[in-house]
Amino acid sequence: MARDGAEAVEQCGRDTPDLILMDLMMPVMDGAEATRRIMSQSPCPILIVTAGVETYSAKVFEALGSGALDAVQTPLLVKGGQTTGSAALKFKIGEIERLGSSLRNQKRLGKDERKEPLVPRTSDCLIAMGASAGGSSRIGEGPERPATRLPGRARDRSTR
Repeated sequence: MARDGAEAVEQCGRDTPDLILMDLMMPVMDGAEATRRIMSQSPCPILIVTAGVETYSAKVFEALGSGALDAVQTPLLVKGGQTTGSAALKFKIGEIERLGSSLRNQKRLGKDERKEPLVPRTSDCLIAMGASAGGSSRIGEGPERPATRLPGRARDRSTR
């Protein structure tokens, strides 16, 4: 267990864990910066577990943008030894474990034996563009012309 963000980065460099439960508010280096460094040096699944998911939403989004998988409130111990919030944490850990098992199984299979592609097919993708103040009529116009770079079927629908 790391006592701060810098120690977490150091420990991950020596031995990459299966999952990190990362707090955001820590001494020396906060969880968002530790997540960024870990994901650039020794990537592994990171779940943000913090007492203030909404309070520290900017830091949560910073960590998610750096590669953290999700964020959940820290479970609380209440009177009588009961906990609140532990079910959400257990659920997210379970989902990350299932995702990891699925990816490990796909890596063990040969490329031609995979049941599902790791990268979605073009037909499985959704491309959404939004604009305001008259911009929607200009999506297919101008020097950037983003609509002209869309796959055929999507491009056909972009000007309707």
